[in-house]
Amino acid sequence: MNSNEVNACDLSFVQQKVTTDMNASLDHPYSADEILQAVMMMYPSKAPGLDGLPPMFYQKYWPIVGQDVVQLVLSILQGGDMPEGFNHTYICLIPKVKDPKYISQYCPISMCNVIGKVATKVLANKLKTILGEIIDEAQSAFVPGRIITDNILCAFEVFHHMKTRGRRNKKLMSLKLDMAKAEGLTGLINDALSRNLLHGIQICRGAPVICNLLFADDCILFMRASLQEASIIKSVLQRYKFISNQKVNLNKSEVSFSSNMVENLKSALTTFLGVKVVSQHALYLGLPTAVGRSKSLVFSNIKDRFCLICYNVWFWRNKKLHDNTDFCPQRVLSAAKHMRAELLILQSPVCAPSSGNSSHHPSRWSPPPVGFVKMNSDATFMGDGWVGFGIVFRDNEGVVLACASKVSIGSWDSYTSECLALVYGLQLAKDLCFLNVIAESDCKLVVDRLMDGSRLRTGLGKALTACMSLKNDLQSCLWSFVPRGCNFVAHALAKDCLE
Repeated sequence: MNSNEVNACDLSFVQQKVTTDMNASLDHPYSADEILQAVMMMYPSKAPGLDGLPPMFYQKYWPIVGQDVVQLVLSILQGGDMPEGFNHTYICLIPKVKDPKYISQYCPISMCNVIGKVATKVLANKLKTILGEIIDEAQSAFVPGRIITDNILCAFEVFHHMKTRGRRNKKLMSLKLDMAKAEGLTGLINDALSRNLLHGIQICRGAPVICNLLFADDCILFMRASLQEASIIKSVLQRYKFISNQKVNLNKSEVSFSSNMVENLKSALTTFLGVKVVSQHALYLGLPTAVGRSKSLVFSNIKDRFCLICYNVWFWRNKKLHDNTDFCPQRVLSAAKHMRAELLILQSPVCAPSSGNSSHHPSRWSPPPVGFVKMNSDATFMGDGWVGFGIVFRDNEGVVLACASKVSIGSWDSYTSECLALVYGLQLAKDLCFLNVIAESDCKLVVDRLMDGSRLRTGLGKALTACMSLKNDLQSCLWSFVPRGCNFVAHALAKDCLE
């Protein structure tokens, strides 16, 4: 090793955070109750692995399979051998951009066997008890007791401070990085701060100095806009890369400057850092960094969702405090999604009945008979092959039982897309054990083809065949056409997922 490599390997700046008591709690033997808790915390219809069994199977038949599951998971956690193929997975590549050309533009999703997920969830539950003490406060998400909005509020205050800087004030910049793991970077940055090599940004007297904010693979750094601090940051990132073998994705990183920045210094810093310059970061954690005067227009797409999530967090927090009910984040999000679907139902317009056909097609959504579940489906388009699917299930009283949406990309025509929405919905109905279903679509051609059992040698024909195959897996499945205005909820869900 040369002298630079030796200095890069120096980890004296890393503080010891795991105490003896923490280590003792982590080494405590695993119990059957911990395994049962992990199983019951899993979402019932999560994608199964190679064995095809979702969490719902183990939750429903725990009295039968529970003892065998506990023995296998305990054996694995205690260092025993895993069965052959136990950790094999299906890997699904989800495109992150409209026209992916590189493997880095896909997000890999591994569909693991549920037993493997149970073992890792038991470990995660045990680690949760100490995460708040060992993970830096710059990371506000995925840690019990912290919320993502803390980072959002801090970042927006700093962005506003940078925007209102006068000419005589110190020039500032924010560097938004994309990296695989950002937590280890905090130690290096804190070391540079303690030695006054970096200074961060303080928006007013008495306020804390903000230098870095973390969220998963996103990291925002705030500092003075000078070549000295840019050089320190670049050396910190190079040292972090050498220690952790994690490389910053410069293609997705960007830098913005305060309003009092001069062009020649801005150009020099941008070239030195090797990232693109933007007037302002468009979004941070899904929210716009600059609002302007038209606040209602900017936040119109997220206002309803945010309010519903806040209400459900408050509701389940009270249930936890007063009724000692388990607080599950998945339950909160699911309840918020169902409430949004019900809100869309209340906001749905009444369809004007068409002349001569009012007896065949209702003017509003109509409930199914007792014992049936009505499934409404729809597909919407955004261009470049992107298609959004929306599904909502309701009972005979109009109560939303489940709803879902997803985005796909493909060169399908409108009829095939509408039929694929039905395929997606019927597969969900099968997974959720809705055995008596009325499948409703606003595409009359597709409904007519399903009713007369047409066989077509086209993309639509394949989708129709898939629908008929899924119909045979249910006890009863009826096809129904409904006008677009009465299919408002499924249409809104499909449109939302594209936005």
